[in-house]
This record gives sequence, structure tokens and C-alpha cells, in this order.
Amino acid sequence: MSLFPRLVLAFFAILFAAMLALWASGPERHSLFEWPPAVFCLVIALMCFVKGRVFHFFGGLIASSVLLGVLAGVISTLKDAEPLPTSAISILGALGICGVYGWVSLKYLLATRFGFVAPPKPKSERLSVEFDQVHVRVVEAQDPAADWNQQFAWDDVIRVCFVNGGLDDSDYLFFTLRGQEKPRVVPTEARGGPELLGAVVDRGLFPQDVWRKAIAETGGRTHCWPPHEEAATH
Repeated sequence: MSLFPRLVLAFFAILFAAMLALWASGPERHSLFEWPPAVFCLVIALMCFVKGRVFHFFGGLIASSVLLGVLAGVISTLKDAEPLPTSAISILGALGICGVYGWVSLKYLLATRFGFVAPPKPKSERLSVEFDQVHVRVVEAQDPAADWNQQFAWDDVIRVCFVNGGLDDSDYLFFTLRGQEKPRVVPTEARGGPELLGAVVDRGLFPQDVWRKAIAETGGRTHCWPPHEEAATH
């Protein structure tokens, strides 16, 4: 996730944490169990500014909270269920939510173990992007045979797409090349990735207005230029 989406997420997480904290500490008598939502939002905000093992430690706290929450929901639903068809629907719904979110949380916990297991190196440390006036090259130093290693010519580029990776992945540039059906993919998280995006804009392959919409995107959408019909005529 790039800097701008992280700042936006951190801002709203801190805002919600402050609102929940004010509510939990209000004049009315509240239980201590009403503070965890504020802490949860604060942890999300902290995750926007840390990396590596610390990031996975906070991620483990969030995953544990989600896992305990969905399990508590299933137990509560089973406890309050009545012998009616509607209760069966509620139980199935609770089990479905537990199966999806519980499995994702458990998978994350097993993979990272609160940061005690060394996380895989990010693309910014594994990949580097180099380019000149003729070619673009992507190099993965640790594995010369990896699929990320590639080279293509600027003159062969007929279309560029910017794919937002959402909150949990890198953004990507997809280059459609003349005479090739499969596009070349370059993560902007790689070293030299932001500079490559700047070169794409400078070469007129991605107009300024489309570029500004693309980098402000946080919902995982794709922005392309030119439209597919125009690219197909090149």
C-alpha cells in the first residue's frame, strides 16, 4: 500500500479511535469491555507506520481479535437459538462468517506468529526496476530465474494500466505490448517503481488526469490508457 492510502487509513482510524474513546469515557457508566473497539482502531492506525516484525505483531493482535470475535458470535448464536427455521438461518450465517473471517485470521496467525516468524521480504527489497531511453528491466536479485525478471522496449508499449492493490498489496503497472497477448507486470513497490511511473507519465503513456485518479484510488480499481479499443488499433 502506498503512502497516501496509508495516511488516509491512519487518519480515519485515529478519528474513530478518538470518538470511541470519548464515548467509553463519557459521563454515563460504561464497562471496560467498551474500550477494546477504540484500542482496535488505534492498532490499525499504528500498523500504517510500522513494518516487518512489528507490523506482523500488530497484525497478529488484530487477527486474534477477529478470530475471538467470530467465535464469540457463533457461541452467542448457538446459545440464543430457538427451534425455529429462522434460527437455523442465523446459525448458518454465523458459521459462514466464522468460516471466512476465522480462516483468514487463523491462516495469518499461523504464517506470522506475531512476528516471531521472519516475514517474507517485501518487493521493495527483492525487486528493482531499471530503465533507459530504450528498455525497461525488472530484476529480482535473489532469484535470476524468477518470473519477475523481464525486459521490454518502450516502443512496444501500446497500453498502460495502473492497478490499485488495495490496502494489503502493492500497486501494479500493466504494460500491454505490441504483438503480445500477456501484459508485463511491474509492482510500483519495487525499487525504482515510482520513478518508472513518472517516466510513463512523462512519455505521454499515461495522461495527468488519469494518473491523478489512479494514485488516489484505494478500492482496488484499474485505470488504463488508452481505452482498449484504441490500443487494439496500434
